[in-house]
Amino acid sequence: MIPKSIAEKINRGEMTEEEFRIVALEFAKVVSEKARGMFKKKEKYDDYIIEYYIVETMRFFFGYPPILFYSNLRVDKELRSILNLKVLKTFSSYEDFRKKLHKLKVRINNIIKRNVEGKVDEIYGLDTTVATVDLKLRRGKKIKDGFFDASFCFDSVRGVEVGYMVYTLINLTNFSVVDVKIYPKNKAKKEIWEEMVISNLGTESGKIKVVTADASFFAYDNILLPLNYRIIPVIKVKKNIDREELKRMVERTLPNIRWFDSRYNKILSALLEDFSYVIKKTIEGIERYEEFAEIRSRIELFFKVAKAMFGLRDLHVYYRKYAITEIRMIFYATQLFCQFCLKNGINIERFVERVRRRRV
Repeated sequence: MIPKSIAEKINRGEMTEEEFRIVALEFAKVVSEKARGMFKKKEKYDDYIIEYYIVETMRFFFGYPPILFYSNLRVDKELRSILNLKVLKTFSSYEDFRKKLHKLKVRINNIIKRNVEGKVDEIYGLDTTVATVDLKLRRGKKIKDGFFDASFCFDSVRGVEVGYMVYTLINLTNFSVVDVKIYPKNKAKKEIWEEMVISNLGTESGKIKVVTADASFFAYDNILLPLNYRIIPVIKVKKNIDREELKRMVERTLPNIRWFDSRYNKILSALLEDFSYVIKKTIEGIERYEEFAEIRSRIELFFKVAKAMFGLRDLHVYYRKYAITEIRMIFYATQLFCQFCLKNGINIERFVERVRRRRV
């Protein structure tokens, strides 16, 4: 745990190199422990995957390229002891393994996806961000012609960039990532909603969940379809939509016909009561979307951490099937860091801003 006095100093914007190092070493313990707990049964190369993940997370945390990270590791006995590297002890062993990563992407994807699943809570957010790659705009013809999977994307802060549109479903209560995917720009938002929200969170008789999203995800089906899956959709309504008609459509939605099957007899009344609650809260959400603005800001904070601290801003992979592996690793590191800050009472935004100034 980080001493309370240090957390308070960080939150006042007074973090020095000494406080940064204390946080870094404590976070390194979390990363090392979590990474080594990823595998229930190890296979060939799993020890390499574990240590590669540890090295990547911590080198980005310190803001070091790989060779500089290993150079510092040789003289930093305390960090070396915490990380306890066995198979990637040197830069050359790290480089040799990195060349084999593409062959292991399925294994890494499955392990990371299983480990990012957190405790189920009520409120989730679906949002997009641009994961940029270091392709120069002067290679625009090859990008436009589809030579690379990365394409031109518009970022609200940085303008036109080359990268991938990343869609992420996050538990906004504890920063845990439920799912992350790369989709082409022309993918229908209704299909994305079904694949990411309904498939991951939908249930016939389980816990009711709230999922919030901005106006880019607005579609009548995205409001109406989740109701029978015990999901309350809170999506910003577009200006040209008749809100009163939308409310009437929600009110006219019929309950799940499967609930009237004999196996649901004992809980039918409870299911119908919950369905009425989902309808009521969905109607309220149509008018009260702005009340979720504060908790939705957490997803923007999550992306900010991923870009500023863990390398989402400048990927070095130009094909989707390899990029998603790296993005999932980055998001898992971001999840661990955000949860680490929550546990230790550290203001995430203040810490990230201080790290940015430190790296200038």
